[in-house]
Amino acid sequence: MKVRICPLCDQPMKKAHRCDYCHSFVWKPQYMDIHYNTDTIQGKDCSYDSKPHDYEYHDNGSVTMMPSKKKPKKERQPQSFGQRKTESYKDYQKPYRSEASAGKRNASGKAKLIIILLMVFAIISTVIEVIGSFTERMPFDISGAGSNDVVRETQQIYGDEDEDDGYSSSGDGERIEYTDEEVMAGGKECTGIEHMEVTMDAFIAAVEPELSALGVDTSSFSDESNNYSYDYGDDYSYTYFVQERMYDMDIDIGYYYNVSWDTFSKKLHEVSYNVYDSERAEAFYVSTMQALTGDGEKFRKEFQKQREVAEKDEYVFFDTDGYEIYINYYEGYSESYYISIVKTV
Repeated sequence: MKVRICPLCDQPMKKAHRCDYCHSFVWKPQYMDIHYNTDTIQGKDCSYDSKPHDYEYHDNGSVTMMPSKKKPKKERQPQSFGQRKTESYKDYQKPYRSEASAGKRNASGKAKLIIILLMVFAIISTVIEVIGSFTERMPFDISGAGSNDVVRETQQIYGDEDEDDGYSSSGDGERIEYTDEEVMAGGKECTGIEHMEVTMDAFIAAVEPELSALGVDTSSFSDESNNYSYDYGDDYSYTYFVQERMYDMDIDIGYYYNVSWDTFSKKLHEVSYNVYDSERAEAFYVSTMQALTGDGEKFRKEFQKQREVAEKDEYVFFDTDGYEIYINYYEGYSESYYISIVKTV
């Protein structure tokens, strides 16, 4: 059987030149040969007005077919050509827009994730920088220099001070405090710190004119004394008999100039200072070596070389003529230099 087919909507046409499905005028419809099989249920794409059937199977193998009593579902009402075309266009565009939107959302989500990660890294970096600024090596503790550092280091090795009985213990050792009079009565210099050959009186007399030339008020100073020992019974013990003098400095020069010596023998333990900028660091070093050796200029060149190392690595140790020199460079709000001079071990 030949059936007219609408070329616009591919639906069967009952009329010669009009499609009842899309309500279009069709000048030349297409024709298609369709063969109906009454033993099967036909759909609307193969025929129209076909009805569903019910099948009853018998024991002898025969099958009885009859029209189904179930009411068929209502078909969707045909729409106008304009509506159909618009709906078809929307059906085509909808998944495209959905995929595009999904792509944009994914891209937007990735961008947001990247921004969040950058913000997190920035916060972490800021926190690390802030913590580093607090833990960064400071030039030196201006409240106590020189031999006090030896005391603090020794306390870390042998134990912390006991607030109850005035001494600290580590294992079998204990810290015992002494007065200046007790040290003098003992008649021995300390054994825990190396001693220079220069005495405190000779050095002070030689260095104060040098300090005055560098702008230090040598009449402004403070003296302190700190004597103690770590006793381990018959095995061994260490004594630390320390007196020190700290000269104050103007704020535009630096922090302090400190001299420490043995309470009994008066031999120097250490000379240290903390000043601003490299020129002052060099000038104070040459003046100190002048007071110690009588020829400060011969130490200038080596100091300049080692100072550059400290400025690169933050600190440096070096030996010269029986003295061990430590330079600590600090670059913060304003650069500063801490220099320590002790006898080589």
